[in-house]
Amino acid sequence: MSDELITKQARLLFRFGRHMRNQMLKVHMEAQAGMEGMLAGDLSPAQVHMLLKVQEQGESTISDLAGLLEVSPPSVSAMADRLVEKNVLVRTRSDRDRRVVVVRLSEQAETQMSLMQEAILSGFARIIKKVGPELAEKWCEVMAQVEKAIEKDTEDAEPT
Repeated sequence: MSDELITKQARLLFRFGRHMRNQMLKVHMEAQAGMEGMLAGDLSPAQVHMLLKVQEQGESTISDLAGLLEVSPPSVSAMADRLVEKNVLVRTRSDRDRRVVVVRLSEQAETQMSLMQEAILSGFARIIKKVGPELAEKWCEVMAQVEKAIEKDTEDAEPT
């Protein structure tokens, strides 16, 4: 494959990624605007990303979140502090090791994050309906392969 073709395809993927990010942010903002309570319009995309990671991981240390988010621990700690003040995150001692402090979603945040996730998924469902079932299936197959390539690239880049 020529370098010119690779560059052309890389530009297309970059543009696609930007469109997907913008669509996700749009749906996220629409979901927040329609919500009541603690998450209604008060969270930045970075904060929502962090909350999604906490929701996905369950209890997490600041160090673990920093690694997952690829952000410095002091930045994650500052963001966590703001989210604790908003009663979105709760800091507690780990059940496994009482010396370790972990963060988790508050019960109310857990409920609202689930509602927000449903709204985001319905936004993607609208896109899938527009492209049709055959193209959507191909898209999913391609994205699964891209996901594997990204995971492999990440593994290859990690220091041993």
